[in-house]
Amino acid sequence: MSSIIQSQLFAIAGDAKLAKDITESYDGISAGYFSQNSIMLLQHVGVFVEGILRVAEHIVFNTHTPLLKKINIDKTIIKLEKASGPEGIRIHVTRLSRAAYDFRSRKKSVHLTAIDPQLIDAHLIFELVTWVLIEVLKESGLPDAEDSVRMLATRKIPLVESVDGILRTTRTSLSIPEKITLLLYAQPTGLTDEELFESTKIHVPTINRLQRDLHRLEIRDQVHKKKDGKWVLFGHGREMAEKLLRK
Repeated sequence: MSSIIQSQLFAIAGDAKLAKDITESYDGISAGYFSQNSIMLLQHVGVFVEGILRVAEHIVFNTHTPLLKKINIDKTIIKLEKASGPEGIRIHVTRLSRAAYDFRSRKKSVHLTAIDPQLIDAHLIFELVTWVLIEVLKESGLPDAEDSVRMLATRKIPLVESVDGILRTTRTSLSIPEKITLLLYAQPTGLTDEELFESTKIHVPTINRLQRDLHRLEIRDQVHKKKDGKWVLFGHGREMAEKLLRK
């Protein structure tokens, strides 16, 4: 999934290093967020925002500030806002990027370790940069941009690992509904009954038992079954998964 996003960013701006910087910095932000390491998260925000603004420049002006030249965040945002082009890129992407960048520059601190992690709303930063990346990829025409980004964000989440292509949870104390929730969080495009059973059968005696738990989650508006037969998180399901990841 990372390679797809990186390739799409390269297609937009024609700069392989820029595409790699954005993808890797978003990966770092995700890792910091899910591991509750605010300092790690902040260390990657600057590179991400500067990279995204360069891509925004390329979308609007068909050229961007070279990586070897320092980008002026404020001047770039003002220039983009005054230009003509996609409003989502010129206005929303730029302003939300600025908001995320401001957290990194809190108290004008040069040393990130001087920032009190308690003052950082890691969830807000993560959602800001996620939305920004999705919007840029949507504008570029990438199909299923949101699913692609969510997959990139969650592919390294704690408590879930892929073994021979099968997702497995790694904490035995989790209940079956909790396992289902984390598995669906790690696979935002969804999993079928059979795929979920394959991932949980060491703890679930029958697929009927699994389906009963899925039905209970569905009644609580936490999961939804799509027309293609795949279950996805719905409503409070994502909140439940993120709460489990923070325990």
